[in-house]
Amino acid sequence: MNQNKGFLFLVITCLALCSVASFLGIRIYNALSTASPWRIQRIDIKGNKHLSRSEIYDALGIPQGASIWWYSLPDLAQRLENHPWIREAFVRWDFPQVLSVEVLERQPFVTLCCNECYYIDNFGAVFDKCNECYLSSRVVKVEQCNDVVIGQGKIGYLRSEFLQRLSSLLRAVAENRFPAGSYALNYSAERGFLIDTENIQIVLGFEDFDRRIKIAKRIMQRNLINSERDIKLELDIRYRRKAYVRPCLTDGKEKHGTR
Repeated sequence: MNQNKGFLFLVITCLALCSVASFLGIRIYNALSTASPWRIQRIDIKGNKHLSRSEIYDALGIPQGASIWWYSLPDLAQRLENHPWIREAFVRWDFPQVLSVEVLERQPFVTLCCNECYYIDNFGAVFDKCNECYLSSRVVKVEQCNDVVIGQGKIGYLRSEFLQRLSSLLRAVAENRFPAGSYALNYSAERGFLIDTENIQIVLGFEDFDRRIKIAKRIMQRNLINSERDIKLELDIRYRRKAYVRPCLTDGKEKHGTR
């Protein structure tokens, strides 16, 4: 009987001590976490070029004066990386009162247009809709987004084969100083890349872009594109010996006329 009373007293004592310890621990935690040195009074931001400071503040979602003890630094970095324009984010606590943020933004490499237009970075990520596109010299129009985009990542990713060919084409355009603003770049799953101007459509295909861009450039320099004609011609330069020329299809019908 005495042993049972002694054991019961020991259990009650342990429970009481645990309760007191828990109470004191909570009070100490609250006191430390709300102490002035642990409150976020300033957020230093580096690396942002496209995004404003207010947009990064909104992505973080931290009210001024909040305690750093209430947040996990990896979780804060993940919040930032959920923003479509941020590829990587690094967050650290600089005691006292300063949260340091460094972001690596996505850089638009090209604009892809199908039903809507999207920015593509140099890794092939389709990361944001483009309402007022400023990459006017690097716009590719495709018939169907599903032909070149697979659904993963923020919005999607360009198919690797298409991205490689597009990179090769844009490199050839840049190296040959192809006249900007005088053409539109289109893509067809059947015929590959096409250069579209007011009076002529040049079919480039899927490869050998260095040679074909040089041919297209010579055509434009000779003013064949800008010459007056009442029909629009299609010039297929995928063949080495001679180009294949025919009237372009308009509304399913060929326009006939003389050059």
